[in-house]
Amino acid sequence: MDRKKKHTQPSDSKEAAKAGAPLRIGELLIREKLAKKEDIQKALSVQKWEKEMQKLPLGQILVKIGALSESDLEALLNHTDPRRDVGALAVQKGLITKGQLEFCLKKKKPNQLIGELLIAEGLITPGDLGRLLKGQIGAPRLGELAVRLKLISEKDVETAVRAQKSLRKLGEILCDLKLINPLDLNYVLKKHDKELDLGEIVLSLGYITNEQLNIVRQEQQYSAEFLGEILVRKKFITRKRLQFVLSRQYNIPFKYLDGFAYSKQEKETLTSIISQRYAEKNLILPISLKDNNLTLAVFRAQSTHIVYELRAMYIHFSVSCILITQQKFEELFELLYNKHLNSIVSPEEKGTCAYSSEVNLIKLNLDEEVEGKEGEGPLYGVQDVEAEELVNFIIKYGIINGASDIHIEQDRKGVALRYRLDGVLRGTPIGWLKEKLQEKVHAVISRIKIISGLDIAEKRLPQDGVFRVNYYDKEQGEKVDLDFRVATCRGIVGENVTIRILDSRNAKCIGGTKGVDH
Repeated sequence: MDRKKKHTQPSDSKEAAKAGAPLRIGELLIREKLAKKEDIQKALSVQKWEKEMQKLPLGQILVKIGALSESDLEALLNHTDPRRDVGALAVQKGLITKGQLEFCLKKKKPNQLIGELLIAEGLITPGDLGRLLKGQIGAPRLGELAVRLKLISEKDVETAVRAQKSLRKLGEILCDLKLINPLDLNYVLKKHDKELDLGEIVLSLGYITNEQLNIVRQEQQYSAEFLGEILVRKKFITRKRLQFVLSRQYNIPFKYLDGFAYSKQEKETLTSIISQRYAEKNLILPISLKDNNLTLAVFRAQSTHIVYELRAMYIHFSVSCILITQQKFEELFELLYNKHLNSIVSPEEKGTCAYSSEVNLIKLNLDEEVEGKEGEGPLYGVQDVEAEELVNFIIKYGIINGASDIHIEQDRKGVALRYRLDGVLRGTPIGWLKEKLQEKVHAVISRIKIISGLDIAEKRLPQDGVFRVNYYDKEQGEKVDLDFRVATCRGIVGENVTIRILDSRNAKCIGGTKGVDH
């Protein structure tokens, strides 16, 4: 898909652009017509509120986000657990010495609170005790206690800690408010080289130290391994935390999908959208299709660019993406396609791998008429022909007319569709087909790549693949399989595609003919 579109630059960013100053992400989203000024202002207001939240202790943040009531917070502070920590906190604040604390702990009676004993011994005042208890409001253990008492969930604590330690970026807020699609945001960030650095995110969340980050960055210079994988291998962070960080970096939600299962109808629908071979090659899995909302899953966040490309083809769907674990991906892949996922290849090895022996099978009905008059629409009654229907029609026309090759070529004059008939390349006389192909050539080429098991994101290097068509031949009275060999290459404008139609019946006939000089 050609992304070199002209965008009208908003007046508020023209001066910055002229001056050579880098545009902020909000300005870029407005410039790309993905967000409005009022959307950016709304997100900035949320970001300002979150900055104020960072100054508050953990307990107060839990109250502010509505996870905890003031009365619940008071009850937590009066609980015996925070009061047990008062002695250590008093030593830390310099109110008492470690020896005085040890003396009081030996003297303390069962069920007697250390704070009350410190007051009784004259070591601290009631005012000191009150201030020490208030200090506990920001302690991480307060969140753990609230979860144990079932006042809040672990997710509430994670949200509060995140608000306290790491400020959400503007793009993340816009996605959470559903003002922009995460796939669009990731495209803009990549296009303008403003992608978030994974190491900085891990550091800001307090998962690692600066020293640990430097160690990992140094090792990455001599390795093809992702920074996140090195962090996990060195046990600096857990796999679960890595998934959470990747979720933040690419602005896509991380889901566990515990107990998830496909119905029979869902399997039929989803496998017709994303084939087993394409899912296996690109590591993208369809999860659900509800009210034209197609949800796809990846376990490598870097694969979101492929999901973005798929949107160009499935324009009648609203496509979204979620992040899942590799284990869950393999489990659901087997569940959906009734086939175990082959060994997963790392991105750096991917280019050297041969294609799978699996060939995508497409079933066509050749009973429909393909001869159309000039300017006449498709005879099966669809006004806005989608890419899948266009590709099916192009293939059917070639089969019915006995073509040996199909060529889709692009130059500055436009798109040409030609068939090799009796050794001669001829254009098609069907006007509506030529018109629709001009409109949807990128989506058509993406569809051909998908059924051929090719990478739709790769537009510079040549690729080749195969697919198979199954149809009923009325003349022969039998079902026939035709193999199609596909080759793509970069053209003057966009990409060109050549499809060779291989009919095994003709091969048998030639092979069985005697006296033919090969």
